[in-house]
Amino acid sequence: VDATAFDKETGLAFASNADGTLTIIGEKTPGEFAVLETVNTAKRAKTMALDPTTHTIFIGGIRDAAGSKAGAFTVLVVGKQ
Repeated sequence: VDATAFDKETGLAFASNADGTLTIIGEKTPGEFAVLETVNTAKRAKTMALDPTTHTIFIGGIRDAAGSKAGAFTVLVVGKQ
């Protein structure tokens, strides 16, 4: 895990992982927590921020595409539809 965030309004916890996933954890029953979903993001995308107003996750990572300039990065936006 590289970064974590907790959305107190939704009760969801998030963990961004360098393997290219975002883990979403929630309370199944009082006091029992479980992984609700694992979302594919991008390899090495790990720095994360949560907007508590929109409940949107932002994950920063380096760009691996051929022809990318040195130091280029991407910001992935993850939200519920």
